Amino acid sequence: MNNESADDLDKRVAPHLEYFADRSNLLFAYHFSVAEFKGDKDFSKDVSESNRAWALKTIQNACLHSSLMAVRDLDDFFTPRTKDAQPDDLRASDFGMQTPLSFLTKDERKWINKLIAHTTQHGVVKMKFQWDVLELISKAVAQCTAFLEWIKNNYSSSDHFNTWTAALGIQAKTKAIFGWIQIESKLKNWT
Repeated sequence: MNNESADDLDKRVAPHLEYFADRSNLLFAYHFSVAEFKGDKDFSKDVSESNRAWALKTIQNACLHSSLMAVRDLDDFFTPRTKDAQPDDLRASDFGMQTPLSFLTKDERKWINKLIAHTTQHGVVKMKFQWDVLELISKAVAQCTAFLEWIKNNYSSSDHFNTWTAALGIQAKTKAIFGWIQIESKLKNWT
């Protein structure tokens, strides 16, 4: 943070926080698709049985990939800026937070890169790889919560009203969605 006025800082930072919210909401894409289509008769059919089953499987896979890329994206966001980072990458450290909150293990990052982010020969061998999506988004949500709590503690509600209220709203919405996903996952045996 520099010497700009609190109001100017608030006007500059709040939209970045709202963008963070849009990005972090992608964590839930996979579970949203399962919730939407789980009861659909074509959802569990073999993709060779109907064009609709194929379409639903494609949507589910796209949402899975979106969730996993969001996990990787947030892990990047929570890694403090280094000299190798692109200047236009947005990082938690750009908000003033210096504590690293990266959460992926080396193996988790490797497999998201090898199986989702890039087309690799590993993909052929691991086409049926089972992701623990709930565990991965759980780790991401925990770090989002810690980051938003840090924002609320370091951007006062009186001086940075838009930023503080955005953090409060994003935190509440993320917690509510994730809580719903946890309950639904147990009740309906989502994988």
